[in-house]
Amino acid sequence: MELEIEKWVGDAPTNQQLFRKAVHIILKAVAASEYLKPHMIMKGGMLLGIRYKSSRYTKDIDFSTSESFKDFDENKFQSEFDDSLVFSAEDLAYGIDCKIQSLKVQPRQKPGVESTFPSLVISIGYAEKGAKCHKRFLEGNSINVIKIDYSFNELAPHPEELSLEGGEIIAYGLTDLIAEKIRSVMQQVVRNRQRRQDIYDLNYLLTNSEEFDDEEKWIILDSILVKSKGRLDDDFVNRSTLDDKNIYELSKQDYSLMVDEVDGDLPDFDESYNRVNRFYKDLPWDYL
Repeated sequence: MELEIEKWVGDAPTNQQLFRKAVHIILKAVAASEYLKPHMIMKGGMLLGIRYKSSRYTKDIDFSTSESFKDFDENKFQSEFDDSLVFSAEDLAYGIDCKIQSLKVQPRQKPGVESTFPSLVISIGYAEKGAKCHKRFLEGNSINVIKIDYSFNELAPHPEELSLEGGEIIAYGLTDLIAEKIRSVMQQVVRNRQRRQDIYDLNYLLTNSEEFDDEEKWIILDSILVKSKGRLDDDFVNRSTLDDKNIYELSKQDYSLMVDEVDGDLPDFDESYNRVNRFYKDLPWDYL
């Protein structure tokens, strides 16, 4: 499928034009690199915005890989990414430079202790050539930064290829995207932190997608179980999981703050949560 990123860039409001052009450069850099492309599977809010036309505003780009962190070559990754960013910026001719400014592992690795599910937070600075802020960019202290959250040990059983000029982006398919979001909603109680965006995103996807058939529902359930392995106890993941009051409360906690992050009216939280819960319960649990 063609990723309509040129239209997404062209439709940007004035205050987001520079940002969206930089995102275009970054995605083209991944798509054009034979090294990066198979190891960076796109997911998350940016994918929803470009691929599924969600109006929720996000400044981050989420990627994942099935690769373990211990097998990750940070120096090669940064070198390949920076080289591809230079090529992409020149090819798109937006008059913008992009470069990695920092890479940080989360959670911080302790000597002799390997984190099971670490992620790499990558800060990519960008600046218009000739602008006053370009000097700070060259010094590695850009005022404009796009954050990439890059997760390791993350399976995507049903990815899709999205065509981008000069290459393809591998991304979560719709079934994996829904499964990932549901897993994240449930995982709030384990991590003891709230994710206000997930119920909004799930409600958006369920409302704007055609009805799922039995095979697709089975794929979603299987993907939830695969993605929960090692992160959530087996007996925690069942048909009634989203009835958990703590999951409900954490999901609702800062939901109202999203009123400034979306175009139009913010959907009612209870209606959205109940729609997600009904869909989740309607998955083929009886066949497990």
